[in-house]
Amino acid sequence: MFGAVSLFATAPFAALAQEAGRVPKIGILSGRITPIEHGFRLGMRDLGYVEGRDVDYVVRNAKGASDRLPEFAAELAALKVHAIFAMSSPSIAAARQATDTIPIVFTMLGDPVAKGWIQSYARPGGNLSGVVGLSQDLAEKRLELLKLAVPDAARIAVLMNPDNPIEEQGVRELINAGRQLGVVVRIFEARKAAEIDGAFTAITQWRTQGLLVLPDVMFAAEPQRGEIVRRAAHARLPSLYVENDWVTAGGLMSYAPNLSEMGRRCAALIDAILKGAKVAHLPVELPSKFELYLNLKTANALGLPIPQTILIRADRVIE
Repeated sequence: MFGAVSLFATAPFAALAQEAGRVPKIGILSGRITPIEHGFRLGMRDLGYVEGRDVDYVVRNAKGASDRLPEFAAELAALKVHAIFAMSSPSIAAARQATDTIPIVFTMLGDPVAKGWIQSYARPGGNLSGVVGLSQDLAEKRLELLKLAVPDAARIAVLMNPDNPIEEQGVRELINAGRQLGVVVRIFEARKAAEIDGAFTAITQWRTQGLLVLPDVMFAAEPQRGEIVRRAAHARLPSLYVENDWVTAGGLMSYAPNLSEMGRRCAALIDAILKGAKVAHLPVELPSKFELYLNLKTANALGLPIPQTILIRADRVIE
């Protein structure tokens, strides 16, 4: 479970807003459809918010075109929404550019302190707080899982979009974790959909024995996600992803926080803000549990025997 939020609130904002004839508007800014938004809406409902009565949602979804996020964030700021719920690092960067006064509640898989977006997890300061899906040794754990699945692996390819504001520290941690495990980690880049084919050509020419795909709005949007999963299968590459929905789409493995639960925790933060809490004083939360998803159909298609050590640890196995 995620850490509890300390909510010091006055009268419920929704009630005050209704008395003034206003229903609070929450801007939802995302690069694609994701379980995070679903979890957020469920969390708001469970907290007693009925859409249209207690809250209105103003949704701006880039549908994989992350270059439109600054435009959408500016629209939300111009509408004077009461808070912006930003999902993913590109969405956060766009929201920060659009406003330094409207509260921004975010989810991201990187480190907001390293990015300079918040002062600290306990006291973020400024106009941001949220839920971060990372742990101190996450890079090493993901590489360990690939190494368990492919014990003889000596080379692991990492596919990333260098234009994504994922902290450079995360990439360095992957390379360092590879050294600890006796694995050579090499980064392959694709900035746009048209570059994915070339990246996979280079990956296969390098003769890698495994693939780790880092999070990115462009990668996760269709048809790119399907193409990446298909290319990995065609190259017979055991692959690990950092979001669980890649495995339900045919990827081999993922090790990730529960995205829906991250959305629910963000609903609690929005609730606190609507009730009068200062976003600068709301601690940024970390998940205490990560989930391992495994697709045995994909493993069988690869001819890859999955060790019992992985099967025992898996939170969900797709057969």
